[in-house]
Amino acid sequence: MRSDRRSLVALAVMLGLISAVVLTAAAGARRTDTAYPRFLASIKSPDVFVISGKDPHGPIPVVDLRKALRLPQVSFGVLGQSISGVALSLHNQPLWGGNLNLGGPPSQQALDRFGWGAKLLAGRFPDPARPDEVMVGYRQHPDPRMKVGDRIHIAMLRPDVPETVLFNGVSSKDQVLPPVTVKIVGVGLQTGELQGSHDLIVTPAFYQRYAPTTFTLPVMGATLRNGTADFPAFSEGVDRLSPGAVVFSQSEEAAYVNRTDHVLAAALWLFAGITALAGLLIFGQALSRNAYERAGENPALHALGMTREQLFGLTLIRSGIVAVAGAAIGIVLAFLVSPMTPFGRLARVSEPAPGFGFDWLVLAGGGIGLAAVVVALAAIPAWRSSRVRENALGLDAPGTARPSRVADGLAQAGVSPAGTTGIRMALQPGKGRASTPVRVTVFGAAVSLAALAIAFTFGSSFQHLFATPRLYGNDWSFTTGSPYVTEAGARQIRTLLMKDTKLVAVGEADIREFLQFGPRDDLQRVNVFGFQALRGTIGPTIVEGREPVAPGEIALGTKTIHSLGAHVGGTVQVGGGGHMETMRVVGMAVLPVAFGPGLGVGAAITLDGLRQFIPNAIANGFAARLAPGGDAQAEIANMNHTLAPLGANAQTPIEGTNLESLKRVQNFPYLLAGLLGLAALATLAHTLASSVRKRRRDFAILKTLGFERRQVSAAVAWQATTIVILALAFGIPLGIALGRWGWNAFAEQVGVVPEPVTPALFALLLVPVGILFANIIAAVPARIAGRLRPAPVLRTE
Repeated sequence: MRSDRRSLVALAVMLGLISAVVLTAAAGARRTDTAYPRFLASIKSPDVFVISGKDPHGPIPVVDLRKALRLPQVSFGVLGQSISGVALSLHNQPLWGGNLNLGGPPSQQALDRFGWGAKLLAGRFPDPARPDEVMVGYRQHPDPRMKVGDRIHIAMLRPDVPETVLFNGVSSKDQVLPPVTVKIVGVGLQTGELQGSHDLIVTPAFYQRYAPTTFTLPVMGATLRNGTADFPAFSEGVDRLSPGAVVFSQSEEAAYVNRTDHVLAAALWLFAGITALAGLLIFGQALSRNAYERAGENPALHALGMTREQLFGLTLIRSGIVAVAGAAIGIVLAFLVSPMTPFGRLARVSEPAPGFGFDWLVLAGGGIGLAAVVVALAAIPAWRSSRVRENALGLDAPGTARPSRVADGLAQAGVSPAGTTGIRMALQPGKGRASTPVRVTVFGAAVSLAALAIAFTFGSSFQHLFATPRLYGNDWSFTTGSPYVTEAGARQIRTLLMKDTKLVAVGEADIREFLQFGPRDDLQRVNVFGFQALRGTIGPTIVEGREPVAPGEIALGTKTIHSLGAHVGGTVQVGGGGHMETMRVVGMAVLPVAFGPGLGVGAAITLDGLRQFIPNAIANGFAARLAPGGDAQAEIANMNHTLAPLGANAQTPIEGTNLESLKRVQNFPYLLAGLLGLAALATLAHTLASSVRKRRRDFAILKTLGFERRQVSAAVAWQATTIVILALAFGIPLGIALGRWGWNAFAEQVGVVPEPVTPALFALLLVPVGILFANIIAAVPARIAGRLRPAPVLRTE
């Protein structure tokens, strides 16, 4: 009885640890994926913002904001002024990169309606009536010199500076007013800052004191009647007032953050699923073994009058106790480690309720689900053990063991007796108490090796993606330009690039504009890449079809084409600036990562096509390709000497935030591979140990018939080798095929060119390595079997 209790406790603890890992990963995935939406729900920030320029010929379109406030989508809005400046230490050293935006409620009315629109990370919110208190916006790398309680200087822009200073940066002390001193009282997170915005949150009193004497731009913040769902229609309305107007909303940062968090969440769900599969395979064998060991009590219970159904129910009750106890342990452990979630920088900083969290759906629902799976796993061994009876030779099960034709054939082919015996033990489960779950072992090992191959296929494809910029839309040597470059500045950059004879391809594009796609009652606001090749062939990477060459043609991002329900060869409605066109979809494209909301999102059209909607669209981004073997870094260094006065700089293709998120999990497949490899080895080790223990009588008979110690040990080694070879034969091809299919689906979701890599070297090495580890694992059971003494075994078995 005590032994039975210890066995049940051990099984419950084992299941609890497996459950804890699975539930922690699953709850962490949900908490990570929902962190930013819950952050938005916890603050009262406006749904949309519109910024108007002052100069009709400047880089920012002029918008009548009062008319924008009267658009039908607006529920409530306020007008204000945006202030920009430079942050300095008390010793006049630039802080946080120098330029920053001064945000916050511009009036008491805005404060009453929207609050501070921020999550407090440290300190407190400023006193609205004090112009000398500020809250520092969140930054990934805060300046270590500044902390809550310190004082800083703010030098605001002079009222007569040109608007281009906002984008090119302050280049002279003459462009700023004398600095004012303020005190940092808190650190907060606003919308926009997770995309790199550098904000200082100031008070309504600050606006009242300084806005009249510094450079400001009119700005509007508004709540929409149906939230961000109304944003496309609202944006179209503003675009009608002023084509190309600067309009942005929470949905744009939300798309960026949610894509980043979704990658981590998907990786965690994958980890939870594979851990559950591998863990339950191992646990299922331990549960099965326990059921057969308990079957030794069945003859006595039969004698007391218990039926097979009652014995079956008794075994299920034991398994149910283990399942409930293990699930409870897992739930408690997952709750205790919940403060470690969510995972990822963006999710952790935006989490509105950090600390302990109990996800009822995952923890309670998942715990119940795992317990139900465990009971289901116990049903088969429970039913088989209930049929065990006692005969003249001991415990046995009805029926006969089916001989292995493979083993018989190999014996006839001249394979050694030890080899034949080991192969037979690998292929024949035996019967009664000598039965071992060899089929389950082969299946479990094959599944683990298939998942291992999937993990390596993903890992190899990740590395290939990061090493091949073409796959994420950057088929050039370097880029330059600025979203708000002036027409004169763009002309100078174009001339400079076209004079460089080392460049075999040069292209230009407008990367700033948004157009409306789809029917008027279901509009989508899409960032448009309006491009034109100036020399050679250069443009977006095409996944399917071709690139647009005429004004009425368009290529859509891999995600956008699906969200619009469009297809290559079909048409799509496109509108902007009060103009509507039906355009033919000629391709599916991977757009540059430096463009728009992210990979897979957006549309590519020719510059002439874009100017149908925005006549004054300026080519503000440029890309160039050197001849093969050219020195890109040297070319960029030479370019930047000339580009600096234009407020632009050349740089190599960047990976962007989507790929940066993927890089954080690029080693995750190999971590999974290690876990799965251990699962396969643990499954094999358990089977060999169980086989040697249960087949003691068989080994004793073999030694009586003349087997030597080394032959018995060799038989166990042959058994392990056969199991692994079978698992490799099924697992590797299946895993590589599934891995390639999975990578294609994953790449389409991410928005990159699907180009999977087959890990051929891994497949070749895994066969000898797998066999080697199988024999290493078999060494201890083989030694135990070889040292077995026949006489005591035959007397007691």
